[in-house]
Amino acid sequence: GTCRCMSASSEIVGALNGVVPLTAGGHRVGALSLERRGDIAREERDALSGLGAALGLALDNARLAARQRHFAEELEAKVTAATARLAEMDRLKSELVALASHELRTPLTAIQGFAELLATRSFTMSEVRRVAAIVRAEAERLGRIVADFLDVARLERGLPLSLRCAPLDPAPVIADAVEVFRRTRTSHRLELHVDGALPRIEADADALDRVLKNLIS
Repeated sequence: GTCRCMSASSEIVGALNGVVPLTAGGHRVGALSLERRGDIAREERDALSGLGAALGLALDNARLAARQRHFAEELEAKVTAATARLAEMDRLKSELVALASHELRTPLTAIQGFAELLATRSFTMSEVRRVAAIVRAEAERLGRIVADFLDVARLERGLPLSLRCAPLDPAPVIADAVEVFRRTRTSHRLELHVDGALPRIEADADALDRVLKNLIS
C-alpha cells in the first residue's frame, strides 16, 4: 500500500476512506492517508490512529523547534547589533574626550596668557579693552564646550535636552555671534550677508548662540 501525509486543509482528506488525522494538543495539524487493496482491519486502524498521534506530535515538535531556532537567530542578531552600538558609542565617546581636551586647552591657554600680560605689563585703556574682549570671548568659548559636555551627558542618560524655546528673531543672534569672532579673530575677515528679513523661529536663544559660535569657530 501507499501512505501519504498531507496538511489538514487538503481537500483530499474527506475523499479517502483510509484517512487518519494527525493531532497535537487536541488540534488537527495534518492527515495520514492509506491506500491499498482490500479493507483495512480494525487493529490496523487502531495502529494507524496511534501512528497519526505520534506523527502529529512530531510535526508539532518540529514546528516548535523551528520557532525556537528562529527566535534564537533573532536574539543573536539583536545582541550583535546592541554590542556593535555599544562599541560605536565607546569609540565616539573616546573621540569626544580627545576632541574636548584639545578644545578646552585652547581657550584656557589664551585666558591664562592674556591674564598674565594684564598682570605684568602696562597697557593703554584701548589695549586693555581689546585684551579683555579676547579673554571674554575665550571664556564664552570655554562655557560653550562645557555646556556641550552637559548636553552629551544628558543624552547618554536618556534625558531630553534642557531647552527654553520661545519665538525669536535669528538675525541679531547671528550678528552677535559673528561680531564676537570679528573682534577677536583678527587673522580672519568675517562678512555677514542676509538677503532680506529672516523669519522668526521657535528656538532656545542660548542653544542657538552656542550652535552658531561652534559653526563659526
